[in-house]
Amino acid sequence: MSKRTIFNGRLEFKNSKSFERVKGLYEQRIETFYKDDILFRMDQITEEENCAITIPKHVGQGTEKSWKNTVQLLEYISQYAISGKVQAWMTENGQVLLSSDIEPEGDKAAIINYRKGVELHQEGKADEAIEAFDKALNTFEKHSLALEKRAYAKLMNQDIDGACKDFCQSIEHYPQNPEAYLGRARVWIEKAEYEKAKEDLTQTLKYAVPMQPVFWKARRLKAKAHLNLQEWDKAIFELKFFSKRTYLPEDPNYQWKRASLVQYGCLLWKEGDMDAATAQLQEALRYNSATGISDQEIQDALSDLKAETEYDHSRFRLLI
Repeated sequence: MSKRTIFNGRLEFKNSKSFERVKGLYEQRIETFYKDDILFRMDQITEEENCAITIPKHVGQGTEKSWKNTVQLLEYISQYAISGKVQAWMTENGQVLLSSDIEPEGDKAAIINYRKGVELHQEGKADEAIEAFDKALNTFEKHSLALEKRAYAKLMNQDIDGACKDFCQSIEHYPQNPEAYLGRARVWIEKAEYEKAKEDLTQTLKYAVPMQPVFWKARRLKAKAHLNLQEWDKAIFELKFFSKRTYLPEDPNYQWKRASLVQYGCLLWKEGDMDAATAQLQEALRYNSATGISDQEIQDALSDLKAETEYDHSRFRLLI
């Protein structure tokens, strides 16, 4: 039975010799092992000039067997890659049935140093992470993900200009990378260049899929850019989608759920939709106050709404 299949990502190879070998192995295994029951032929996903396999936001239909065959084949050829990541999902009626993250593994210096950098960054050790990413890039200078992750580490260190340069270089090598566009949008927001931020967040949404946290981060930050430009209707549009989404506690978007609901509720209040505003603020009380919005603050707003008090513009502040 056919179901929705989604693939998104890229695998990069060090040189044309390695890439030519992978192309041959890919087609050979399609015929030998999978009997053509596969979702992509090699000529559909290759970037010859960049020695890369790129699958930008592919959404299609396929059987579970075809999906698993394709994932196994990509896992096999990823051992020859020097960098990259491909994510895959199979869904039905909006529910994820199967998922897979495909990344290069092995003892190549670029792979080892990149992975070390990611771990150090996750531990909050920005300087050490940057050093590890430097080593990965010394081995493979077109490592688009190392450039992107180094940029995020530089953001952690408040090196805004250095981060911007790395994000730009990452996008130059991998123009379909949603994480790099999101990161550069954060730079533009820091610089109060909100129109530029909106452009990059539009690109993030273009290349990300809803199963990826980056998709919803982009929704929230796009609402933030609209708010700074006083584009209230557009901010409401983005917050409506972000606030309706259910996030697991381990999802980085979860911590913003309360703030987004309160922000959305206040905007609806401002627009005169008191019932919808009340519903959003009541929903916000179900989530923790890690973002600094107390229960009492929400209860005070609900009391004013119940009394049908006109929206007080002094109450507004940027929460997201």
